[in-house]
Amino acid sequence: MSEAFVWPQLSSRSADLNPAEARQRAEAAGRADGFQQGLEEGRAAAAAELRELRERVAATLEDVEVQLREHREQQVDGLAGIVHALCCRVLGHELLSNVGVLEAVLAEAVSRLEAGAGEAEVFVNPEDHAAISGLYQGALPLHTDAGVPRYGISVRLPTQAVDFQPMTLVDELFEDVRNDGAR
Repeated sequence: MSEAFVWPQLSSRSADLNPAEARQRAEAAGRADGFQQGLEEGRAAAAAELRELRERVAATLEDVEVQLREHREQQVDGLAGIVHALCCRVLGHELLSNVGVLEAVLAEAVSRLEAGAGEAEVFVNPEDHAAISGLYQGALPLHTDAGVPRYGISVRLPTQAVDFQPMTLVDELFEDVRNDGAR
Protein backbone atom coordinates (compact mmCIF):
# COMPACT_ATOMS: atom_id res chain seq x y z
CA MET A 1 0.00 0.00 0.00
CA SER A 2 1.99 2.78 -1.22
CA GLU A 3 -0.81 5.28 -1.53
CA ALA A 4 -3.00 6.33 1.23
CA PHE A 5 -6.74 6.64 0.83
CA VAL A 6 -7.97 10.21 1.02
CA TRP A 7 -11.48 10.85 2.15
CA PRO A 8 -13.37 13.45 0.15
CA GLN A 9 -14.08 16.58 1.98
CA LEU A 10 -17.66 16.86 2.79
CA SER A 11 -19.23 20.18 3.22
CA SER A 12 -20.64 20.91 6.56
CA ARG A 13 -24.03 20.91 4.93
CA SER A 14 -23.64 17.34 3.59
CA ALA A 15 -22.79 16.11 6.99
CA ASP A 16 -25.99 17.65 8.32
CA LEU A 17 -28.21 15.68 5.88
CA ASN A 18 -29.62 12.42 6.84
CA PRO A 19 -29.15 9.61 4.34
CA ALA A 20 -32.77 9.64 3.11
CA GLU A 21 -32.63 13.36 2.36
CA ALA A 22 -29.27 12.97 0.63
CA ARG A 23 -30.73 10.17 -1.43
CA GLN A 24 -33.73 12.31 -2.43
CA ARG A 25 -31.46 15.16 -3.47
CA ALA A 26 -29.26 12.82 -5.48
CA GLU A 27 -32.30 11.32 -7.21
CA ALA A 28 -33.68 14.79 -7.97
CA ALA A 29 -30.32 15.87 -9.38
CA GLY A 30 -30.19 12.65 -11.46
CA ARG A 31 -33.71 13.22 -12.75
CA ALA A 32 -32.86 16.82 -13.67
CA ASP A 33 -29.71 15.69 -15.50
CA GLY A 34 -31.64 12.87 -17.23
CA PHE A 35 -34.46 15.24 -18.15
CA GLN A 36 -32.01 17.73 -19.63
CA GLN A 37 -30.22 15.01 -21.62
CA GLY A 38 -33.54 13.57 -22.84
CA LEU A 39 -34.72 17.05 -23.80
CA GLU A 40 -31.57 17.69 -25.85
CA GLU A 41 -31.78 14.28 -27.54
CA GLY A 42 -35.49 14.81 -28.25
CA ARG A 43 -34.87 18.24 -29.76
CA ALA A 44 -32.08 16.85 -31.95
CA ALA A 45 -34.32 13.98 -33.11
CA ALA A 46 -37.20 16.39 -33.78
CA ALA A 47 -34.90 18.70 -35.77
CA ALA A 48 -33.69 15.77 -37.89
CA GLU A 49 -37.25 14.59 -38.44
CA LEU A 50 -38.32 18.12 -39.37
CA ARG A 51 -35.48 18.41 -41.90
CA GLU A 52 -36.52 15.11 -43.46
CA LEU A 53 -40.16 16.20 -43.54
CA ARG A 54 -39.25 19.51 -45.18
CA GLU A 55 -37.25 17.65 -47.85
CA ARG A 56 -40.17 15.32 -48.55
CA VAL A 57 -42.63 18.24 -48.72
CA ALA A 58 -40.30 20.15 -51.08
CA ALA A 59 -39.96 17.08 -53.33
CA THR A 60 -43.73 16.57 -53.30
CA LEU A 61 -44.33 20.21 -54.18
CA GLU A 62 -41.88 19.93 -57.08
CA ASP A 63 -43.73 16.83 -58.32
CA VAL A 64 -47.07 18.62 -58.04
CA GLU A 65 -45.69 21.62 -59.93
CA VAL A 66 -44.41 19.38 -62.75
CA GLN A 67 -47.75 17.56 -62.93
CA LEU A 68 -49.68 20.84 -62.98
CA ARG A 69 -47.46 22.19 -65.76
CA GLU A 70 -47.97 19.00 -67.80
CA HIS A 71 -51.72 19.09 -67.15
CA ARG A 72 -51.86 22.77 -68.15
CA GLU A 73 -49.96 22.00 -71.38
CA GLN A 74 -52.38 19.17 -72.15
CA GLN A 75 -55.34 21.46 -71.52
CA VAL A 76 -53.86 24.17 -73.74
CA ASP A 77 -53.19 21.63 -76.51
CA GLY A 78 -56.71 20.23 -76.17
CA LEU A 79 -58.23 23.69 -76.21
CA ALA A 80 -56.11 24.66 -79.21
CA GLY A 81 -57.39 21.55 -81.02
CA ILE A 82 -60.99 22.49 -80.27
CA VAL A 83 -60.47 26.08 -81.41
CA HIS A 84 -58.69 24.85 -84.55
CA ALA A 85 -61.56 22.51 -85.43
CA LEU A 86 -64.08 25.27 -84.73
CA CYS A 87 -62.20 27.74 -86.95
CA CYS A 88 -62.13 25.20 -89.76
CA ARG A 89 -65.85 24.50 -89.43
CA VAL A 90 -66.80 28.18 -89.29
CA LEU A 91 -64.55 29.06 -92.20
CA GLY A 92 -65.88 26.14 -94.25
CA HIS A 93 -69.46 27.04 -93.39
CA GLU A 94 -68.91 30.67 -94.38
CA LEU A 95 -67.34 29.64 -97.67
CA LEU A 96 -70.24 27.32 -98.49
CA SER A 97 -73.05 29.60 -97.34
CA ASN A 98 -71.91 33.23 -97.61
CA VAL A 99 -71.80 34.51 -101.18
CA GLY A 100 -69.74 37.52 -100.07
CA VAL A 101 -66.95 35.30 -98.75
CA LEU A 102 -67.02 33.12 -101.86
CA GLU A 103 -66.88 36.13 -104.18
CA ALA A 104 -64.06 37.71 -102.17
CA VAL A 105 -61.99 34.50 -102.38
CA LEU A 106 -62.62 34.17 -106.11
CA ALA A 107 -61.86 37.85 -106.78
CA GLU A 108 -58.57 37.57 -104.87
CA ALA A 109 -57.62 34.41 -106.76
CA VAL A 110 -58.43 35.94 -110.17
CA SER A 111 -56.44 39.07 -109.30
CA ARG A 112 -53.36 36.90 -108.77
CA LEU A 113 -53.62 35.28 -112.19
CA GLU A 114 -51.76 36.52 -115.22
CA ALA A 115 -54.05 38.80 -117.23
CA GLY A 116 -54.89 37.65 -120.76
CA ALA A 117 -53.51 34.12 -120.28
CA GLY A 118 -56.82 32.47 -121.09
CA GLU A 119 -60.16 31.87 -119.44
CA ALA A 120 -60.01 30.89 -115.79
CA GLU A 121 -61.97 27.98 -114.38
CA VAL A 122 -62.98 27.28 -110.78
CA PHE A 123 -62.43 23.85 -109.23
CA VAL A 124 -63.88 22.73 -105.89
CA ASN A 125 -63.99 19.53 -103.87
CA PRO A 126 -66.88 17.25 -104.94
CA GLU A 127 -68.36 17.39 -101.40
CA ASP A 128 -68.58 21.20 -101.66
CA HIS A 129 -69.86 21.40 -105.24
CA ALA A 130 -73.59 21.33 -104.52
CA ALA A 131 -73.40 24.10 -101.91
CA ILE A 132 -71.07 26.31 -103.96
CA SER A 133 -72.94 25.82 -107.27
CA GLY A 134 -76.16 26.90 -105.54
CA LEU A 135 -74.41 29.98 -104.21
CA TYR A 136 -72.07 30.96 -107.04
CA GLN A 137 -73.52 33.10 -109.83
CA GLY A 138 -70.22 34.14 -111.43
CA ALA A 139 -69.08 33.92 -115.03
CA LEU A 140 -66.25 31.42 -114.47
CA PRO A 141 -67.08 27.76 -115.12
CA LEU A 142 -67.34 25.64 -111.94
CA HIS A 143 -65.93 22.08 -111.87
CA THR A 144 -65.21 19.37 -109.33
CA ASP A 145 -61.76 17.99 -108.56
CA ALA A 146 -61.18 15.43 -105.84
CA GLY A 147 -57.62 16.79 -105.54
CA VAL A 148 -58.94 20.08 -104.14
CA PRO A 149 -59.17 19.81 -100.33
CA ARG A 150 -62.51 20.15 -98.58
CA TYR A 151 -63.57 23.84 -98.48
CA GLY A 152 -60.75 24.64 -100.91
CA ILE A 153 -61.01 26.49 -104.20
CA SER A 154 -58.61 26.34 -107.11
CA VAL A 155 -58.83 28.97 -109.86
CA ARG A 156 -56.87 27.75 -112.87
CA LEU A 157 -55.60 28.91 -116.20
CA PRO A 158 -53.97 26.50 -118.66
CA THR A 159 -50.52 27.58 -117.37
CA GLN A 160 -51.20 28.84 -113.88
CA ALA A 161 -53.34 28.18 -110.79
CA VAL A 162 -54.18 29.96 -107.56
CA ASP A 163 -55.31 27.69 -104.75
CA PHE A 164 -57.25 28.83 -101.72
CA GLN A 165 -57.05 26.27 -98.93
CA PRO A 166 -58.58 27.74 -95.79
CA MET A 167 -57.67 24.77 -93.61
CA THR A 168 -54.01 25.21 -94.56
CA LEU A 169 -54.32 28.89 -93.63
CA VAL A 170 -55.82 27.93 -90.26
CA ASP A 171 -53.02 25.37 -89.74
CA GLU A 172 -50.39 28.03 -90.53
CA LEU A 173 -52.07 30.52 -88.22
CA PHE A 174 -52.11 28.03 -85.35
CA GLU A 175 -48.49 27.07 -86.01
CA ASP A 176 -47.51 30.76 -85.86
CA VAL A 177 -49.40 31.14 -82.58
CA ARG A 178 -47.67 28.06 -81.12
CA ASN A 179 -44.27 29.35 -82.22
CA ASP A 180 -44.99 32.75 -80.70
CA GLY A 181 -46.08 31.07 -77.46
CA ALA A 182 -42.90 28.98 -77.34
CA ARG A 183 -40.69 32.06 -77.48
